[in-house]
Amino acid sequence: MKESLTLFTGKIIKTLVEVVLVIVAVVVVIEVVVCSSSSSSSSSSSSSSSSSSSSSSSSSSTSKSTCDGGGSDRSSSKGSNKSSVVVVAVAIVLVVVEVVVVAVVVVAVFVKAGETAVEVVLVIVVVVVVVVVVVVAVVVVAVVVVAVVVVVAVVVVVVVVVVVVVVLAVLLIVVEEVVVTAVATVVVVVVVVVVVVVVVVVVVVVVVVVVVVVVIVIKVVIVEVVVVEKVVVV
Repeated sequence: MKESLTLFTGKIIKTLVEVVLVIVAVVVVIEVVVCSSSSSSSSSSSSSSSSSSSSSSSSSSTSKSTCDGGGSDRSSSKGSNKSSVVVVAVAIVLVVVEVVVVAVVVVAVFVKAGETAVEVVLVIVVVVVVVVVVVVAVVVVAVVVVAVVVVVAVVVVVVVVVVVVVVLAVLLIVVEEVVVTAVATVVVVVVVVVVVVVVVVVVVVVVVVVVVVVVIVIKVVIVEVVVVEKVVVV
């Protein structure tokens, strides 16, 4: 049994490591796509927002940052923290559920196969440790992606607001101030709403990715490793 148990635990670790690598690769691709799309949308929105408002000048004090990291203001950091808390909370609940399910299935399979209590406990410990490591790795990557998206959203708002303020000085010379202020206010509100919607959608997508990863891990551990391996050994 010692030899089969070693192969069994090794197969668990190998399979889960492969799952982690695939998920991390997917998340990195998503991050790159989000960064590139956000930067392009920021340039297009800055060129399209030729109408401006003086009321938006206060927002231009937001500190600038790029997609590869950087500072952000307090409101953006609070939003990032809230998003991170949501992702971590969902992951913790799923980890607890996953560990309980895996432990129950492992105990049932091994007891039915006539293994000793020490072997059952050993396998449960290995499975739980590997599962926790996998989910923590995915959650860390997910939180980083959420933070990056929030920072990019702040950059888009900053670019639009700066362009609005610059164009305002030119337009006030030619157009009446009331018209400029009204049009610019609408533009700024629309941009902010769009950015908020994008951030919310990305956070939801990240949470869904975490859920899918945990479900995949459960399937791998229970179906493809525990059950199949014990059927073969027994």
